[in-house]
Amino acid sequence: MTRKLGKEVVLRLARDIKPVIKTKDPNKTFFAGGGLFYVAPVEISAHLSKREMTPILKVRGELVKLCEITTEHATVGYKGKFAPSIEETLEEIYNKAPQTLLSQVVAYSTTQIFNVAHEIDPNRPVEIGKTTLYGVAVGKKLPKAVETQDVIFNGVVYKNDNGRSK
Repeated sequence: MTRKLGKEVVLRLARDIKPVIKTKDPNKTFFAGGGLFYVAPVEISAHLSKREMTPILKVRGELVKLCEITTEHATVGYKGKFAPSIEETLEEIYNKAPQTLLSQVVAYSTTQIFNVAHEIDPNRPVEIGKTTLYGVAVGKKLPKAVETQDVIFNGVVYKNDNGRSK
């Protein structure tokens, strides 16, 4: 995995770049049919699978795919659970995304490339993910409720009433 970032950089990234999940949950009428969804704020340092995130608003054409990057994530203790933290994913994005695109990234989704943890380095087992980076489509904007979501970091809620902080 890449180098750790300072708290202020992580907070700035978390205010600007939101996780989105692809879900197909036929048990919930509102989300029937599936698609890409913004999620409710969660602790960004927690290792959560997409099943542990709550979809709150469907993406409706305001995002466009910018690129995909390969990301490394800490294992979470047992095979079959892919649960990268938002914090470590943001660090991977900051360190691996093309610098010319970084200021345009407003959302990301991460999927596991492998079904189980693979050891690139015997002393550091990691999960390998594919992270898709999204920007705002021309003529569109993020929903205000998403753009200004507060950030929960190490148990503290940080307000985000300014929109993009870059």
